[in-house]
Amino acid sequence: MSEAQTTGEYEHIGNQLRAHLGASGQPKDALIGHSAIEDIVDKTKYRRLQVVLAGLQPGSNNSLVAVRDSRTGVSLVNLTQWYGARYFGGASTPYECMEANLYGLESYTAHITQAEKKAGLFPGHTATYGEVNIAGIASVVQKLGGLNVTDNFYDLGSGFGKAVQQMFLTTGATRCVGVELSVARHNIASEALQRLQHRYPALWEDVHRGDRSIEFRHESILDTEMHDATVIWMGSLAFPSELMGKIARSILQQVRPGCVIITFIDFPVLSVAGVQKRLSLRATWMVQVRWKTDGPGLKTMVYDVVAG
Repeated sequence: MSEAQTTGEYEHIGNQLRAHLGASGQPKDALIGHSAIEDIVDKTKYRRLQVVLAGLQPGSNNSLVAVRDSRTGVSLVNLTQWYGARYFGGASTPYECMEANLYGLESYTAHITQAEKKAGLFPGHTATYGEVNIAGIASVVQKLGGLNVTDNFYDLGSGFGKAVQQMFLTTGATRCVGVELSVARHNIASEALQRLQHRYPALWEDVHRGDRSIEFRHESILDTEMHDATVIWMGSLAFPSELMGKIARSILQQVRPGCVIITFIDFPVLSVAGVQKRLSLRATWMVQVRWKTDGPGLKTMVYDVVAG
């Protein structure tokens, strides 16, 4: 099915659902019966609908009730907007459904502003955008042997923040930090984090137990503080060699031996004068990405920070 056909299908479903809401506004205690939705979508998509619509809960008389308290605040008018955004249908896991819920209204890429271009913040092709997919991040975690409370995860060039969100929600890492220079991409990450708190309050409360935290920083990678990092992810394929060298120096000057860095691009600098640490290539891994659906993915380099 083409993109246009897929969009048309969801628009049609949205129109049908909209008809069930009626034309007289959104009544405070509006109900959408299970049977009405099941008549429109297949049962697989309907089950995913229940997973992702955190603001709709089962009510009496076999109906879905719109919850309007301060913890969720979801209105029925958003139901068809979410459906039209293709939040489900094809998602293979509950986490994938949830990620689609958080990011479904965003475009795949966010443009660099004219002010950022004029300021020379993204020289050459450094603004090129791409994302590792959910399975790719999961494979990285598996190959690392999992992350636990002793770990702090940093994504340098975090874009929309998807890898940071996934690490925070699916691993035991204490701290997850995304660093992004583009204001548009940083804002999308921050807004998705707000939606996570708003739509999944019970989950948000659960994952913040103890000292756990998630943070998105709008700043240059070269200016960010990362002394406590134990795992660093760098998903950019467009960083030039000069920038990669500067990033290597910043990492070596800050992190402790034992930190692991996973990157799509080789580091041209493996040691820094006066710093008793160096980068050591451990392995190369194939990681799946969102823009390449066939084959094993792209090669990443895995470096350890070691003493000496």
